[in-house]
Amino acid sequence: MTAPPDSPGRLDDTALIEQSRHRPESFATLYDRHFGDIYRYVAARIGPQAADDLASETFLVAFRKRDGFDPERGAVRRWLYGIATNLLADHRRSETRRLEALARVPVASPAESEHADRVAARVTAAGERTAERLRGRWKGTAGDLIWDSITWQEARAIPGDPGRLRTYLERHVRRQVAHPDSGMDVEKEMPRLLRAVCIRMITGLPVSPEARASAYRILASLPGIRAGGETTDPLGRRGQALVYREEAEPGLFTEIRFVVDPGTGLPLAEMRMNVAKGADGRPVELPSSTSYQVIGWTDERPEPPARRD
Repeated sequence: MTAPPDSPGRLDDTALIEQSRHRPESFATLYDRHFGDIYRYVAARIGPQAADDLASETFLVAFRKRDGFDPERGAVRRWLYGIATNLLADHRRSETRRLEALARVPVASPAESEHADRVAARVTAAGERTAERLRGRWKGTAGDLIWDSITWQEARAIPGDPGRLRTYLERHVRRQVAHPDSGMDVEKEMPRLLRAVCIRMITGLPVSPEARASAYRILASLPGIRAGGETTDPLGRRGQALVYREEAEPGLFTEIRFVVDPGTGLPLAEMRMNVAKGADGRPVELPSSTSYQVIGWTDERPEPPARRD
């Protein structure tokens, strides 16, 4: 049976926008077509943790503003990238304001700390209720690489040779990120993208020791990364650090120290020194860190946290 001519799946993007003005459910086809590209564009700039929410918000904004879409000003895809770019700018401004606010926060009194503990307990309990609803439904992948989920078989197949690994990663970066409407010069941004992907491999994927060692070699070869010498992580462990900087906003940089156990090659911590403007306009340093207590293989199925009384 042939789908009718006005079936959403057979319409081009501009026709879908027009149809969605009187058939809102048609907009879902645009979401299916373009979410992956928008997600990868956003994740390349702010990381995968925040990208899902911001990419979804892009389509929510587009849906609300669909009546104002003008095909004479460009294609739908370019319109979506424009919305995502504006939301990215808002996100960065919000992060800057948050850091500035943290810089002005006084030390909490005991009463305030007790109140914060009660709030945290309620949030934890809510999270555990959500985990309980998900119990038994987990369908895990090996993780994500270049902002796309990969299977266990794909993770095991990641090359262990440094040259082959770099070719593999560059090819996947171009496939996932490059698009003429994204406005990104992928070749110019390749060192930054490779850095993010290698760190993701080292910290979040069950790759072979050879692939992890090759990822370190690629990191060490990238411009802007230097050896930081012996460093003590927030848990008191000593390791060797790789140091690099990221520009948080024009003229303000975050320094990242990626601390590695030289004996095992496993990461110990990622220590960040964020810089924001204080109330007086002067730069203020705000440290944050992520520590990795245990990284390894397991045959056990992950379980949600135990219910608390």
